[in-house]
Amino acid sequence: MPSESSTTSARNRFTARGFTTRKARASTLTSARFPHTPLDVPASKAARRPRKLDSAILEELVESAARIREHAYAPYSRFKVGAAVLASSGRIFTGCNVENCSYGLALCAERAAVAAAVAAGETQLEAAAVVTGAEEPSPPCGMCLQTLAEFGDPDAPVVLVNLRGLRRRLALRDLMPHAFARSYL
Repeated sequence: MPSESSTTSARNRFTARGFTTRKARASTLTSARFPHTPLDVPASKAARRPRKLDSAILEELVESAARIREHAYAPYSRFKVGAAVLASSGRIFTGCNVENCSYGLALCAERAAVAAAVAAGETQLEAAAVVTGAEEPSPPCGMCLQTLAEFGDPDAPVVLVNLRGLRRRLALRDLMPHAFARSYL
């Protein structure tokens, strides 16, 4: 059995490398940004508030999602989806769904757009748009919402649009009120 001094020494080395214990993390959780779920976010991200998005920016986001939807590969479901995300830099990244005959390997449009943003070095998202051909504007699936929650502010607008022009604008927190967060790890 390790002595108390060797355990303390190991703990000090652990925290010196930037790791923290669950007890230490619990004291640093912030729930003001997302009252339903405590978030363990870096101070730099917690202090950042999304800029006010005017209708022209959101319209550009929707148009980008609609354009990329045409490139969707959906031979099995025939449910084409286009998505666009707005990074904090002002750049727009798009993605479309890519199906596979092994259904579990399909890639959703929203995750494709987020992956494109991250590949370009953007990790703070301010808004998203999703365009589908459904009767009603369709929300992202749970996996996509969790991915958006990883990089987006809970107050970030998510605009859902169908081909007939019906729209719904919701905050990310309304679509994913209990996102899994780093604080749970």
